Amino acid sequence: MYDYVSVTHVRHGKWNDLACSNRSMPYICERPQGCPPRKWNMPICNRLCDNCYNGGICNTQTGACICNPGFTGKNCLTACGDQRFGSECELICSSVVAEDFSCSDNKFCSSDPNECSCIAGYEGAFCSETCRDGQFGSDCLQDCHCKDGMPCDVFTGRCEEGCEPGWSGEGCQVPSVCQVGYFGVNCTGHCNCPDNVGCDKVSGFCITTEGQCEVGFTSDSVDTPNSCNSFAGCYNLCSRTCHCRDGEDDCNSVTGSCSSGRCHPRWTGESCQIDRFYSAREKTNPGVAIFSCAFSFDSPPNNEPDYVKATTRDFSIDNWKMAKNPPQKISSTLLNFMFNIQDFPDDVPIYCFTGDPFNKSSEFGYIRLASAAFYGLPSFSGVPELLGFGYYHAAIGWRQWDSSSETGDGPIVGYKVYVRSGSNVVFAEEVQPPSMVPITDRSVSKRSAENASEMVMYNVSGLEAGSTYSVQIAAIRDGINGEGEQGPTLTFTTKQAGGSEVPSGSIATAVGSAVGAILVIVIVIILIIFVYKRRSNESATTKSKRRESDSSPQHEDPVFDQSETDGHTYQDLNPVAKSYANPTDHHTYQDLKKPDQEANYEELNDATKRDYVNVPGI
Repeated sequence: MYDYVSVTHVRHGKWNDLACSNRSMPYICERPQGCPPRKWNMPICNRLCDNCYNGGICNTQTGACICNPGFTGKNCLTACGDQRFGSECELICSSVVAEDFSCSDNKFCSSDPNECSCIAGYEGAFCSETCRDGQFGSDCLQDCHCKDGMPCDVFTGRCEEGCEPGWSGEGCQVPSVCQVGYFGVNCTGHCNCPDNVGCDKVSGFCITTEGQCEVGFTSDSVDTPNSCNSFAGCYNLCSRTCHCRDGEDDCNSVTGSCSSGRCHPRWTGESCQIDRFYSAREKTNPGVAIFSCAFSFDSPPNNEPDYVKATTRDFSIDNWKMAKNPPQKISSTLLNFMFNIQDFPDDVPIYCFTGDPFNKSSEFGYIRLASAAFYGLPSFSGVPELLGFGYYHAAIGWRQWDSSSETGDGPIVGYKVYVRSGSNVVFAEEVQPPSMVPITDRSVSKRSAENASEMVMYNVSGLEAGSTYSVQIAAIRDGINGEGEQGPTLTFTTKQAGGSEVPSGSIATAVGSAVGAILVIVIVIILIIFVYKRRSNESATTKSKRRESDSSPQHEDPVFDQSETDGHTYQDLNPVAKSYANPTDHHTYQDLKKPDQEANYEELNDATKRDYVNVPGI
């Protein structure tokens, strides 16, 4: 509760002076000397005070805030309003001072070491002047932070049009960036990081020390698992943190041993200084976590496949993850649990834990995994090229991802082609680069030998005639979730149905010519094979007939049949009686159909038959 005195003369003294304690004496009491600002625990002053707002100061003996008149609450964030004061804003000036309905002309002094001051909304030696625009609070020492520089309520600091950028809270007094050592929506939580360094404003996590807390503090809260908000005690001149099951009172301040004989579930050893958890995390693509958590038992455990679990963000049961496979037995008392979690935000914390977070009697203990290192997903800035198109297809080409000109990490194991009609994706296909496609099974080809390492071609089919499409390419790096952002857009329209098919571009012409040439070659080969087989069949037939002729009686008196293949007419130039007893034929024949050309025949000696072949030019 506050006391106040009427100010008629201004003299100074200390609050612990007798005169300053006597309400009948008009003294303005000054703050006594003590610890530096925001520090307490005299005489060493090694503890951080509560964050006091609206002019409140820290009690150097307890670290709690002493609020100025007109404000209340643990951090003095609650304003009482016009003419009100007290630890619960329960007092009104008119109810104390007869015939005086205003708190002006009065100084207010608390029983704690604090200055006597005017109530909120007033200033001056006699507290009779109201605050000017832009100021409010006790002695009008607080600055307004209203949007567009508008004035605020002189008693509470509230702004009718809202706070200016960078400020929040009921009276627009909470900065967007907390002062070093504090965190939370109103910056009222204590970071308790080593050397009083800062922490994450939202979670309280000690970023620069990877979660390590100041000596004596631990992360042991299900509600705020990242902050060092639990004081577990310290020992050995407060150089080591206690880890006893029952907290600070259970710890020996000299040895760190626990009077109950039980360490916290996470710790073991004579002084409870050995962490049971061991964790490791792989470097992965964003959104993927592959990690292991090993746990040390006091004695060989039974089959405990789910003894160690994992969770993301918080300990809600919906977020629990089980190990991918049965635990690996590293030793008789050490089991290693492997986890693979996908599709979660990169900045979400991951914990391994034992026991039930919501059952105080269970052996609950947890560890937060170290911050992750992620590969950079590949960007792709190359614009796709339209190499050719028809009614229902389009040939798309693009240069390959190059680490010297693009951002992100390799290696690149493929590309994804996105084809859209308006905002709808009508085609999305992963394509391997030529270097990774087997020679016998390549659905992608290279443009030419000169730029084979730069250009990839792919044919998109199944399109509609006369429709407009957009194409984007994304590069994919090795690993799960390795697809990068989609690159620039190519827009094209397929041929209208009923139009003439005209190749587009020199590449399309070359491709069409090549296809035509291949078709011609194939047709010629088929014709050659057909003719060859036909002639072979005719030759076989002819020979068969001749064999039949040689074995017939006509062999003894041969007659030239002009219906055969040889269409020539022959005259016997040796009118000598024919004799066929001698197998040697001595006759000479002349081709009567070619009178100007001498016909010569090559005799094929055969014991049983005579065949003649016309040999031109002899």
